[in-house]
Amino acid sequence: MAKKDDKKSKKKDDDKSEDSGGDKKKLIIVALVVLAISYFMFGRGGGGAEGATTTTTTIPITEEAEGAVLDVGSLTVNLPGEPVHFARVSIAVVLVEGTDPLLVEGKFPLLLDATLTEMAKTDADTLRTVEGQNALREALGEKAREIYNDEEEGVRLVKRVVLTELLIQ
Repeated sequence: MAKKDDKKSKKKDDDKSEDSGGDKKKLIIVALVVLAISYFMFGRGGGGAEGATTTTTTIPITEEAEGAVLDVGSLTVNLPGEPVHFARVSIAVVLVEGTDPLLVEGKFPLLLDATLTEMAKTDADTLRTVEGQNALREALGEKAREIYNDEEEGVRLVKRVVLTELLIQ
């Protein structure tokens, strides 16, 4: 009977050592989390006088880096002229690097409306040429910059517009 009690007490001791090992792991994890939080709050300029002296980099308008490309949508429109032609165009906007896409998506209908207006000015023969397509891209880019960018405030969200699909029938 004493042997059984010895075995039970050894099991209990083993269980206790396993628990204390688990507690040590938890303690180490908590310590690492606290250290990481301290580093981000205090070590990188998040607090104190050191954080007030950090510099920012600005990019001149002519040197803006391109960021994400967001699909705006597609339209099928009647083109002016005889005989009747249709065009299907899909466009996307190229954001300035670091721009949050959520700031741009809410005004997509305005850009689609501007696309309708520009397409109504362009006949099928012009759209079939590279020059006509480049003119459409430039006109839509100007409209997008009018809609999204505020040069007076220094807010630049959209860099340019790209045609992702153009089908003329």
